[in-house]
Amino acid sequence: LLQRGAILARAREIKEGIRRFEPRIAPRRLDVTAAAGASKPNAVTFVIRADVTSAVKALPVEFQTDVEIDTGSATLRE
Repeated sequence: LLQRGAILARAREIKEGIRRFEPRIAPRRLDVTAAAGASKPNAVTFVIRADVTSAVKALPVEFQTDVEIDTGSATLRE
């Protein structure tokens, strides 16, 4: 299984990808952390919290993403 350092590195990579490719997310309000338990076997669950900016006001969002260890496949869920 993955070591803690590898999981933290993957969280940083996910955060950087969101910052780079999703302009509606406020960069200072973006947080990606590894969850304590995965919903799937052989996967790591990351919790993504951010504010989606709009013309009127920011909307807070939270998603959970399961990343499979062996394939790198990701599943996004609310």
